[in-house]
Amino acid sequence: MVLWSSLKSTTESVVIVAKMAVDIVHMDFAENNDPTFAKASRITIFAVRFLKAGIMSRICDITGKRPRVGNNVSHANNKTKRKFYPNLHTKKFYIPEEDKWVTLKVSTTALRTINKKGITSVLKKARANGNVLV
Repeated sequence: MVLWSSLKSTTESVVIVAKMAVDIVHMDFAENNDPTFAKASRITIFAVRFLKAGIMSRICDITGKRPRVGNNVSHANNKTKRKFYPNLHTKKFYIPEEDKWVTLKVSTTALRTINKKGITSVLKKARANGNVLV
C-alpha cells in the first residue's frame, strides 16, 4: 500500500491510482470470470481520465502555475465563467551536470527565471517543491 504523504507530486499519485485501478480490474475479472463487469470498466475509465489529466494538463513544470477561474464581464455587467490559462511553452533544456536533454512545459516567467539563475538551480528548487519529476 502507498502512503499518500510520501508521494512527490500529483502526477506520481495519478499514475499510482491508475495502476491500482487496473489491478482491481484484473482481480475482479479473475474472480468472477464474467466479461460484463461494469464496475471494473468504470474504474478503468476513471483511471484513464486521471492519467490524461496528469499528462496533458496545463501546468508549468517549474512554477506550478495552472489555469485560474474568473469571469467575463460584459458592458451590462453580466458575468459568465471563464478560465485564464498560463502562458506555457514546451522547451528542451540541456543539463550539463547530468549530460542529458530534458523537455519541460514552462511558463514565460519560468523561462525568465531560468535565463537569470540557470537551469540547474531552478530544477533543484522545483524538485524540492515537488513540481518536477525529471
